[in-house]
Amino acid sequence: MLYGIYLAFCFATPVLGGFLADKWVGCHRAMIAGAIFLMAGNLLLLLPALKFVYLGLAFTISGTGLYKANCTSLVGNLYADHLHKERGLTLFYAGMNLGAALAPIFYGIILISLGWQYGFLLNAVGIFIGLILYLFKIKSSELPQENNLFKNNFLSVISILFFVLIMTGFSDSAFYYPAAFEYFLGIFGSAIILLILIMAIKKEKMIRNQIFAVLLLDLFCVFFFALTLQIGSSITMFIQLYINRTFFHWQIPTIMFSAFDPLFFVLAAPVFAALWSALAKQKREPFIMTKVSLSFILLAFAFLSFMLAAQTHQEPVSLLWVILGDFFLGAGEICLAAPVLSVISQFMPKNLQGTMMGVWFLAIAFAGFLSGILAELTDSLNFIHTKAMSLSSFNHVFLAMVLLAVLLSVISFAAKPVIKKWLIRQSTSLSPMSHSH
Repeated sequence: MLYGIYLAFCFATPVLGGFLADKWVGCHRAMIAGAIFLMAGNLLLLLPALKFVYLGLAFTISGTGLYKANCTSLVGNLYADHLHKERGLTLFYAGMNLGAALAPIFYGIILISLGWQYGFLLNAVGIFIGLILYLFKIKSSELPQENNLFKNNFLSVISILFFVLIMTGFSDSAFYYPAAFEYFLGIFGSAIILLILIMAIKKEKMIRNQIFAVLLLDLFCVFFFALTLQIGSSITMFIQLYINRTFFHWQIPTIMFSAFDPLFFVLAAPVFAALWSALAKQKREPFIMTKVSLSFILLAFAFLSFMLAAQTHQEPVSLLWVILGDFFLGAGEICLAAPVLSVISQFMPKNLQGTMMGVWFLAIAFAGFLSGILAELTDSLNFIHTKAMSLSSFNHVFLAMVLLAVLLSVISFAAKPVIKKWLIRQSTSLSPMSHSH
């Protein structure tokens, strides 16, 4: 429950941090403050007392809220046109996935050989190095102009400290009284979506339709990540039970398999970026919904690989099936994540970009919740008690995932005319996306 609350807050607070940046402090200041509080939170986690652990987690929640969405918005705002936005965000997202690929291996070694506290210390040092490099390498003249209300640093610092005080106190209380926050994500998420819809209704028609389009894209992201997050539940169980994990007389720890998906994203990202770039030069770059539809097809191929593995009737099952499935998972995420982030950066007004980037991260939080519901199809409780789950049950589960991914691919492609009508600016200088297929 504690872990669930922590994750819910980490994915929910970027909406508020993005709103704060949009309205008052700007992405640049919010991101710097976020890094500072992330460092502080990890340093507090070095201390063994429970009160410092809870306070450290609360600080990392506040830091994440200020950092996550605003960092993504800042990257998108560095580029003027759609093609460069998407390529830049693909590189940025590949960097995130590189960290996700290395973390289970690198931190696993540190925790086993040195201890947990050195993992938290390394977090703080790593963030500090990143912040210093950013401050020295980025000149203010290179940063995009922001229309934030507070032009001077003093008012920005006061508003950021107020945000951190509220969020830290709120999340710290949640750790002490977890039962009271059981439905936090649902209530908070519903309230945020309602506020976004009210905000959209007050905007002019063109911006209102673009907000609706982004919200619909976020909904597709919920289902996509709900399926890919099976890598941490039903797929992990399948690997643990049936996959031959022996490599040169060494049994690979199951946790390390979670590195394959992001690793394949990193390896395939330059290939897809080059492909989209080449097609764009020929004015044949796929429209966003075509890419979303393709991402679900690749997801279907991933679960088809796992399903075929479950049909081999051989134990242990070959490791190659898992590698093939993870390859398709990574390729599918390339076709979805960076293009959707690029659309948010391109079509949302500057005073809404941080907020809408935060809504995208909120969509991943809902995906995590839905992922847990889908994982129940594998009857995990029965596995825990009996350790006797059959290959055929995994086969049926993975088949259901294949069919769901194909259905979502069809639905997303069918939604293409609506999204295209909502997104494209009706002006003489049309977006590059308006010429796409």
